[in-house]
Amino acid sequence: MQGNLTSLQEKIKGCYIICSCEGKAEKAIIEILLDAGVLCFTKEDLVDDEVTLTRQANQITERYLNREYARQVVILRIVDRSEKKEQFHLTQLYKNRYPVFTILTQPEIEVLHIIHEGLWDEYLKEKNKNKVKPSDFFKKHHPREAVKSEKFVKKYYANPQALIEAIRVYHHYNHKNNVYDLNDLLVE
Repeated sequence: MQGNLTSLQEKIKGCYIICSCEGKAEKAIIEILLDAGVLCFTKEDLVDDEVTLTRQANQITERYLNREYARQVVILRIVDRSEKKEQFHLTQLYKNRYPVFTILTQPEIEVLHIIHEGLWDEYLKEKNKNKVKPSDFFKKHHPREAVKSEKFVKKYYANPQALIEAIRVYHHYNHKNNVYDLNDLLVE
């Protein structure tokens, strides 16, 4: 078991979770994994029993943090950029009370679709040659699909095992120390 996996899961164990997703595709992926029961937390652990698209620190504060909770609350941010590029700062009053953990899907969540279809090597060649983004590359293979939509993602991963495998392969290709990815949320 990897250090990141153990430490993140231990840090959020028993906590209420505000799960903030960058977009509808990320939200759909988290919901698929929740429904499959393969995450280290359940729907009952989520504040308001939901995965949210609320992303700004001030909006999360206003919507969720001005309440009393029976147990510790943590914020999980599912994003494709590190905090260095995307500023997320709770005010002084909240930053020591509510731990924030960023789960990176760098460079984009569509990389999971590319892996799922066995196009990783082809994508890397195109990326190195033309600096193409994963979403643009994947869209070429599915030109009539709204590949970032919640509907597409839920249909595409009707079999959650395919999604889990793509996450594990992505982690193998792209794992960086001291950076959390979706694999760090999966139970063994």
